[in-house]
Amino acid sequence: IPSGFTVLAGRPKLGKSWLALQIATAVGAGGKVFDRDVETRNVLYLALEDNERRIKERLLRQKATELETVEFRFEWPPLTTPFAIDELNRAIDASGYGLVVIDTISRALGDADQQDQAAMNMRLGALQRMAIERNIALLVVDHHRKPTANVGDVVDDVMGATSKVGVADAAIGLYRARGQSEATLKVTGRDVM
Repeated sequence: IPSGFTVLAGRPKLGKSWLALQIATAVGAGGKVFDRDVETRNVLYLALEDNERRIKERLLRQKATELETVEFRFEWPPLTTPFAIDELNRAIDASGYGLVVIDTISRALGDADQQDQAAMNMRLGALQRMAIERNIALLVVDHHRKPTANVGDVVDDVMGATSKVGVADAAIGLYRARGQSEATLKVTGRDVM
């Protein structure tokens, strides 16, 4: 996950949050993600669709320990307000987070119209600038739209306006047939080979 704004998207209930949690705990512990060493960093995980009990259960199932370097928050003001962005900036600066996970961006945007190209560009562009300026990785979990004949395009598959991914420095698509254990990750980005 590079510094900047990264979208991790996939169809509902296919493992996006599990993957984001694995990444967060690996970064918090200084472990490995996909057999690559990751630098130990403080992590803020906005689990906006979960609660403390569910996160603890998932950590146990993943054999991950609770870490002081990973802070979970289950509520956050909608990121459509300047107050919420300022609050996020203050939290990053105060705790030195190197990774911020927002699970999910739809919940974080509140009642914003995610089909509105200009609004998504402005709102998510502010988050991308924040991540770049602070040299942190911001990983946002999002959903893929219903499958069409053109399935498999990491950018086009993300639900809502294309500008949601247009501002991203990287996009990761999680593709898995329901009921199957194997999945495919597709990645694209400004600095991705």
